[in-house]
Amino acid sequence: MVRCARRLVAESQKSEEEEEEEAARQRQISDSPLTAKASAYASAMASVSSGGFQRYGEMDAIDQARQREEEEKRKAAAAAAAAEAERKRKEEQEAAEAERKRKEAAAAEADTKRREEEAAEEERKRKEAEDAAAAAAAAAEAEERKHKEAEEEAEAARKQKEEENACLLYTSPSPRDRG
Repeated sequence: MVRCARRLVAESQKSEEEEEEEAARQRQISDSPLTAKASAYASAMASVSSGGFQRYGEMDAIDQARQREEEEKRKAAAAAAAAEAERKRKEEQEAAEAERKRKEAAAAEADTKRREEEAAEEERKRKEAEDAAAAAAAAAEAEERKHKEAEEEAEAARKQKEEENACLLYTSPSPRDRG
C-alpha cells in the first residue's frame, strides 16, 4: 500500500509538472504573433492535457507547431528583407535619377552660359568692326577734307597767281612800246 501511495504521489507530481509545462506552452502560444496558429496549438494542447495523446505524440505536435511557427517567422523575415531591399533599390534608383537630372541641368546651364558668352563675343567683335568701320570712315572723311582743303588752297593760290600775273600783263610795257 505504501508503494501504491508513493506511485500515486509521483504520478500526481508528474501530472502537476505536466500541467505547469502545458500552462507555460499556452503562455508561449498566446504571446506568439501568429494568433490563428496559436489558438490551434492551444486546442491541441487542451486535448493533450485531457489525455487524448500519448507523451511522444504531444511532443511531435508541439515540435511541428514550433517548426511551422519558425518557418512563418523565417518567411516573414525574408519578406521583410525583400521589402527592405526593394525599398533600398528604389531609393538608389531615385537618387540616380535625381543625379542624372542634376547633371543634365548643370550641362544645360553650362551650354546656356557658353552660348551667352559666344553671343557676347560676337557682339563685341561686331561692335569692334563697327567702331573700326566708323573710324576708317572718319579717317577717310578727314583725309578727303584735307585733300579738298589742299585742292581749294591750290586753286586759291592758282587764282591768286593768275590775278597777280594778270595785273602784270597789263602793267608791263609791251615790246612795241620799248623801242
